[in-house]
Amino acid sequence: MDNQQRLPVELLMTEVFSRLPVKSLLRFKSLSKPICSTIDSPDFIKLHITNSLTHNLNLLITDRHRDEFIMSFDFNDSLTENNYVNVLLQNPLKTQPQHAIKRMGLCNGILCLVRSDGDIALLNTATRKHHILPHLSQGLLKDRCCVGAVFCYGFGYDHLNDDYKVVRIAQFTDIYAKCMHCEVMIYSLKQNAWRKVTQDFPYSLTVVHNSSAFVSGNMHFQVEPISQLAPVLLIHKRAANMIVAFDFSMENYNVVPLPHSLLSRNIHLNFTVLGGCLCVIPITNRAVRGDIWVMKEYGVKDSWVKLFSVVPEGKKSNYPDLLPVAFSTNGNKVLLEISGKGSQPKRLAWYDLKKKKMKFANKLNKMLPHIFFADVTVESLVSLEIAKQEGITRLEQQGKEEDKFELVFLIWLTNCQKGWSCLSRKLEEKRLRKKGGLEMEIARIKNMIRMEF
Repeated sequence: MDNQQRLPVELLMTEVFSRLPVKSLLRFKSLSKPICSTIDSPDFIKLHITNSLTHNLNLLITDRHRDEFIMSFDFNDSLTENNYVNVLLQNPLKTQPQHAIKRMGLCNGILCLVRSDGDIALLNTATRKHHILPHLSQGLLKDRCCVGAVFCYGFGYDHLNDDYKVVRIAQFTDIYAKCMHCEVMIYSLKQNAWRKVTQDFPYSLTVVHNSSAFVSGNMHFQVEPISQLAPVLLIHKRAANMIVAFDFSMENYNVVPLPHSLLSRNIHLNFTVLGGCLCVIPITNRAVRGDIWVMKEYGVKDSWVKLFSVVPEGKKSNYPDLLPVAFSTNGNKVLLEISGKGSQPKRLAWYDLKKKKMKFANKLNKMLPHIFFADVTVESLVSLEIAKQEGITRLEQQGKEEDKFELVFLIWLTNCQKGWSCLSRKLEEKRLRKKGGLEMEIARIKNMIRMEF
């Protein structure tokens, strides 16, 4: 009877908590161990992300030349009521004069940053926790025959393995400007390690606007067939446009069909995500308008639609780096990131889909840096230390099975740097293989660890 009365309360608590901002949930974790366990559980974290898509959205502004980010909380209200609340977040990758920082991906509230020297960091913008990836060598750049390289990065979520991954595609060229080597490396947060993707990458990355976008479990890049390609770094005659998708779960490549009007050799493509759909913006030197194409049904060629076109008012002008950021709450407007000409700064603007007019967010633009990246991100509780925690959790659940010996070993080793020498001495004193008493031994070791530290 007690269980029947408790169950609805627990479900109600989970449902209510899943709609709260991360800042409140972090405070509530100290209320009790059951509440802390609930908030840290993978199921609750996924439910919270789902509910936050409509409740806890933030506008994130990344400054590539400073050690901070400017975040405008509550995207739903701040950009419509001009009520801006800005919070500075420290950049986990310290900027250097010779190395700029670029935002290379954003998924479930986790921001992926890449510095031009190859260092990579993941940052949870809500909890402010970060993780620096193991350094990945830039390989053949040190080879005297190699004169250049093209690097392209992507960040996303592997839903089959419940893992966050970073992919790096590197193409190195020799003194004849020919592709001498291609290397695809993938990083797993669970394993905290890089490894090489076994399947070859049979394409060449475009040098200009090598942007990427994560949609439907795939990272997308603009490429050209190697067989039709002029020298990689001396592209005078380009092949037709192609988009290749890298599947984070299967780790293979697939060609994404493009509408006929985007196959021209004279345009480059910028990618982004708009409303959960793959969005493509063609870029040409003579464009007098910005066309926004969206793939309504992923993988279906006939589902490509030109959502809208931005035509500047007054003087003829082009927007070479126009990028959609997000739909407004009611879906009637689209927030745009627009690059300025020459020394002019980037700006944000709203495009009204019904009136077909654009209006700059002048008050907000005054607060923004000269060069920035704009994203709308969801608040999340995703832990960037998941690789360390899951090993213990998995073994604790199997503690009454054959892994009991390994459980005590892992608990000690994870929490104590002196574990190797101390553990061997303690194991000689205890017969942990015998039945019974294991739970008491685990508790005793945990208490001892807490006393030492």
